[in-house]
Amino acid sequence: MSKFIDIEIVIDTVTLLSTYPNPSKNANAPTGIAHNFSYMIAQSAFVRSGQATGDLNINALVNDTIRWRSLSLSGNSDQSVVLYDIRQFSGTQVTGTITAIESNPYEPKPTLVDGKNTNPPTFTTVTDLDYYLQTTVINHGTENYQVYFYVTQPNPSTGQPQLVGYFYWDPTITVA
Repeated sequence: MSKFIDIEIVIDTVTLLSTYPNPSKNANAPTGIAHNFSYMIAQSAFVRSGQATGDLNINALVNDTIRWRSLSLSGNSDQSVVLYDIRQFSGTQVTGTITAIESNPYEPKPTLVDGKNTNPPTFTTVTDLDYYLQTTVINHGTENYQVYFYVTQPNPSTGQPQLVGYFYWDPTITVA
């Protein structure tokens, strides 16, 4: 039976930008980064190795669906991380076409009383889109892929988001 494999990618943008202060502004030529700025998390049942590191290697089966989401350590409230591509660069091509998905699911909204979350939540439509990249596993083998993302932060004068730079690094997928 096909499964959904959700991968959450958290980027330490503060440390990343202090290490790479002049990143590429070209999406077609992003700055390659070391693996110690990213933390990838998946359900334990799918993890081959590298849980909560930039070197997550997952196990999947043909017809499984993989979904990648991203955020900064601030939860995208200050600096934000947005995935824009995932590409195979070596090994066997095990993933199909990568598609960007946007949805507006319901999510719990805490009910605060006197600054405490003590009541049952209400549910509301997410105001920020649930955005992720998705693919279907189509072949057996091991694929090394590159995760492409950009970082934004508020413009100090206007508060509007502005592009800081484009980046990438390379984890692995293994298909039994």
